[in-house]
Amino acid sequence: MSLLIFLELAGVLTSARLRKWRRPAIVVIVTAAAIITPSQDPYSLFAMAVPMYIFYEASILIGRILKK
Repeated sequence: MSLLIFLELAGVLTSARLRKWRRPAIVVIVTAAAIITPSQDPYSLFAMAVPMYIFYEASILIGRILKK
């Protein structure tokens, strides 16, 4: 999350671009959560993926607020 905010503040990324990349980001987040989780049940997968997605959305909002 802090990396995305830093990239937004540095001008490398914009919140509009992150919003445009939302669908590929969801796929990457779920794939990374599937690789990171030690067990193979879907509950652990979603327990890891949901907070990661919330952090992604929060970084978009925080970047928009800090750029104003």
